[in-house]
Amino acid sequence: MEFFDRLKENGVIYESGRLYKCFDEYYENFAISDELRKMLLLEESDNYNLYSPSEKEEFLFCLLKHLCLGGKVCQFEDDFGPYEDMVKKLYKELVCAQKVPDSQQPRIVSSVYKVTAYLSLSH
Repeated sequence: MEFFDRLKENGVIYESGRLYKCFDEYYENFAISDELRKMLLLEESDNYNLYSPSEKEEFLFCLLKHLCLGGKVCQFEDDFGPYEDMVKKLYKELVCAQKVPDSQQPRIVSSVYKVTAYLSLSH
């Protein structure tokens, strides 16, 4: 997928699809042991700016981040393939596109919302 090509071009994943490993670090309860998680979490990462702020808001990137980081019991992959395959499948299931008349370009007709819960300490 073209959106993820720059990960190979910039030393986040090998051409084979394996993730570049790094020394283990911890950030906000996340174990970081590869360049992909480092890029997703740490502003100090050399690859943090591979994607612009607007690209990081795109649904495709948000799916990738959610799947890669998971939660406290997330079982990490050493290969990018399973992440890419699952992101593609989820995206195709959740997003609807239509062909624009007189054009070869598809148009996204789905709406995606980001829901954030805030915990109120006062009752």
